[in-house]
Amino acid sequence: KRHRATRRPGGSRDWRHLMGEPAPPTLSLAEALALQLEDPRPVIRISAAEALARLGAGAAPAAKALARCADDPHPLARRSAALALSRLGPAGAAALAGRLGDPD
Repeated sequence: KRHRATRRPGGSRDWRHLMGEPAPPTLSLAEALALQLEDPRPVIRISAAEALARLGAGAAPAAKALARCADDPHPLARRSAALALSRLGPAGAAALAGRLGDPD
């Protein structure tokens, strides 16, 4: 049986799993999007928060990152994060409760 190497970002091949080493950890979609909430570009943070909002309860792993993004300096990023938090259910309710006075 022939083994194939997995591709890593940047195009290099990862052969470690063939040598008996553990495979690199993978992130869930929500976790990957949560990392994008830290991007310096507002458009990336907004897009990530909007994508997390579409995941609904599936975005629960990103709840802490969304709560931080709800304090973002960009108003649309704050609104998108608040929308995503509102769709998390109880996990997002606590994070939203402290932001009820935010005009955005």
